[in-house]
Amino acid sequence: MDAEDALQSAVRYGQIERKPSTVLSSGGLLAWIQYNRGDIELALSSCADIRKWVDKHYSDPSQPRLISCWQNSALAEIYRERNQHSLAATHLAPLLEHVHRGTEPGQHVIIQYVRGHLAFSEGRFTDAIEALEDAAQVGRKRREHIVFEPPASSALLARCHLALGDLEKAEACLNAAEKEPTTNPLNREQNLISLARLKVAQKQPERAQEILSALLPAAERNAHNRHLVEILLVYGEALDLQDRAQEACEMLTRAVRKASEAGFMGLFIEESPHLRSMLRRLSVLKTPGSWYRELTQVLDKLSDAAEASAGLSLTRPVAPSAGSTATVLPEPLSQREMEVLALIHEGHANKQIAAQMDVAPATVKAHIRNLYGKLGVGRRTEALAKARDLGLLSG
Repeated sequence: MDAEDALQSAVRYGQIERKPSTVLSSGGLLAWIQYNRGDIELALSSCADIRKWVDKHYSDPSQPRLISCWQNSALAEIYRERNQHSLAATHLAPLLEHVHRGTEPGQHVIIQYVRGHLAFSEGRFTDAIEALEDAAQVGRKRREHIVFEPPASSALLARCHLALGDLEKAEACLNAAEKEPTTNPLNREQNLISLARLKVAQKQPERAQEILSALLPAAERNAHNRHLVEILLVYGEALDLQDRAQEACEMLTRAVRKASEAGFMGLFIEESPHLRSMLRRLSVLKTPGSWYRELTQVLDKLSDAAEASAGLSLTRPVAPSAGSTATVLPEPLSQREMEVLALIHEGHANKQIAAQMDVAPATVKAHIRNLYGKLGVGRRTEALAKARDLGLLSG
């Protein structure tokens, strides 16, 4: 709370002195802190109030519109968390130019972190790894020039490797991070939660439980609500692996109720298929309310997509064309990439695909680039032919 009080004072000072850059930067960092604490509505309100003041007191058509790295990053994270990825990408887009042209190291790190997080949420793990590794490298090299310690890229980077099934790389990320100094308690929590996820993947649920038990009281006491939900979710999975189904159910129910208070959604989308399957069976999802309905629909949609993908590749394979050999992809297509592939197969252009998926054209191009990379092709006709060979398409 001391940091928030200081930032609110800085905003007021900037308004009195008519310094829009101070108002934007201080207000943006304030919104970032509020979001990470779990106060999404308050963070959005802070962003709206700051934007309104700046637009009212700083209006020069001859100059570019003032933006704040922290405010746009906070908005990108908020809309990603609300499963509104096109809006998240809209707020992220103006920041990417700063990465390419060169910016302050702290801003570079936070932009690349948010970029990597959005890619991770969309299942674009290779893109996420590229952005997060860059964030981690700049963070290490320019540490002395970074005033406000950004989120732990290592924690999210480890999750990317876990999603790809590479436990060794995930462990290497976390081991390296353990040796680096950190002043932000949130970063320590992030890394330890990812370590617990690794232990679950390594079939060491007792060790995961030990890590999470130590984290839980502080997360509750300090109202680190995003981390608290993650802790409860991974804790539930660890209990389930120990055949403690009832306790696992209770832990996951706590996670759902806590998430509903803040309106978190992306946290659940990013979890493992096994954990999402456990969540779908919870009676708490029958609680009245739009958030509970949306979460149920999201979990059902993800489950249906996974089953459809498995059915296409396993139960309805298409015979390989002459002279070709069907192979298993080294990196599976994400749900979004499967959607893009299907729409390409139907003959849609990029703009039509963007409209149908309700995303920006740039996002469609990114999905297609990742799709081509995973299939090892360079154009649409090759992608469709390769997908048929792999049994991903029929006809």
